[in-house]
Amino acid sequence: MLHERIVQAIAADKGVHAQGAVQHSSFGAKKWCNTPTHLLLTCKGGMLTEDTVLTLHFAPNSRAGRIVWLLEELGLEYNLNRMDFSPKDLKSDEHRARHPLGRVPVLDDGDVRLWESGAIVEYIIARHTDGALRPSPESPLFPAYLQWFHYCEGMVMPPINTIVVQTLLLPPERRNAEVLGQAQRLLSRALAPVNDHLEGKEYLLGGFSGADVMLGHACFMSNRLGCVADDKGHLRKYIDHIVARPAFQKAMNV
Repeated sequence: MLHERIVQAIAADKGVHAQGAVQHSSFGAKKWCNTPTHLLLTCKGGMLTEDTVLTLHFAPNSRAGRIVWLLEELGLEYNLNRMDFSPKDLKSDEHRARHPLGRVPVLDDGDVRLWESGAIVEYIIARHTDGALRPSPESPLFPAYLQWFHYCEGMVMPPINTIVVQTLLLPPERRNAEVLGQAQRLLSRALAPVNDHLEGKEYLLGGFSGADVMLGHACFMSNRLGCVADDKGHLRKYIDHIVARPAFQKAMNV
């Protein structure tokens, strides 16, 4: 059906050229999409799709920043529902209708509603690009991509969560120095393999990928919490590369 609409629209529009084609640099490939700009079709990652706009429910200083960053890297159109990182917004009836635990991020894509930042990153790359920011399953880099993508939430984020609770969320009288110290040591150990892996690399796979959106954001958060020691030089350079990306800067300033 969509293919027929494209053919009909182009047939009715002979001689009209796109005003500025869209280019996305995918993992190891570049694709162009040329379509008359007035058509009710959207060019996303080199694919012609129905014109639907993503909506991201967002609060600052949260995992939702990863999703804004990804959307900016891909140049996708999206609406942003910005909320305060506070119970008033996140635990409201309105937001609990989106996420029963009152968490962010939440992504709406037409009739699809999705929670969990890792799932959202995978969904956007799979549904809204032509293979950008992810090696193909046949690539020798694909196993490493999966490993570092999931290492983020499996190993790095759990101690970060505890550190944030013990230093920012709990009132001073309820904080536990022993729990905090244990989480800081655990995070340091979790970051050590990342530092070792990054020797001689600008990004986790060499080139920028969705694994960097996940783990790079977690490393940035670790550094903000003062948990990236000076002896992790490869990791510190990696964080510098992440912070220098224009899409990342835009996402962190939302």
